[in-house]
Amino acid sequence: DPAGQAVLAARMDGAPRLSADIAADKAYTVAVFNGRPTDQWWPGLKDMPEILDGLAKMPRFTILGGGVPLRVSGKLV
Repeated sequence: DPAGQAVLAARMDGAPRLSADIAADKAYTVAVFNGRPTDQWWPGLKDMPEILDGLAKMPRFTILGGGVPLRVSGKLV
């Protein structure tokens, strides 16, 4: 949902359990930062280790690529 809480989750047969957690963290990161894709974090933070270190300690925050916003009728869902 727009707050980053799972409404529905599914995992392919044989997929590692951790993959579901990583996917949820990507969705959460996009949601709490108003739709900013996760792959956009690294370019801006790579030269700011003090900020990157602080963000890395935040639960559920990730800069792993693949987290993208999903919008319906212009609203982040």
